[in-house]
Amino acid sequence: GPTPRTPVCAGLLAASMSRWEDIAGASDPFESWRHRKAVVRCMRYLKGPASTGGLLNEAERQQVDDALDPPMTLIIAAGGLYAASFLGFRRVFPTFFRVRPLVLQMAACAPAGALLCLGGLSRCHVLLMRLAAPSDGGIAASPLVVELRSRCGEALLHPSPSGTQSGSGGGAAVA
Repeated sequence: GPTPRTPVCAGLLAASMSRWEDIAGASDPFESWRHRKAVVRCMRYLKGPASTGGLLNEAERQQVDDALDPPMTLIIAAGGLYAASFLGFRRVFPTFFRVRPLVLQMAACAPAGALLCLGGLSRCHVLLMRLAAPSDGGIAASPLVVELRSRCGEALLHPSPSGTQSGSGGGAAVA
């Protein structure tokens, strides 16, 4: 019998997800997606009031800027995903997209745009967890850490190795 056609973009997306940390510079995109509202809210805070209010030092400000600047591997992966989607859609639906080239362009942009958004979200989530991590040496938490924990709450909880949040109080991770 006939074999079903598999768009090229499905294979590229699977390869991208298996190498997510190398491509996006972050880990666990699904955990970041679950906390997307809190991550966006906290990044807006870091770029706005925290930056102008003096809570961020120069190194932290640079980390925020770096998290918002996608790595070249993510940009190249998105370009490859666009090309694969474009060719895949043209091959799977040749008559439909031949007369609708603008629709083909928009359809091919969607997977690449999703990859860029998820990559940026994951990078920002990792940054927030790093900035709000407990300091070494038992020193009292900085004003930035206190403010991030109060504003960002659930986005800063570190998942346990089993993938679920550990403990029922305070969100402390088991070491």
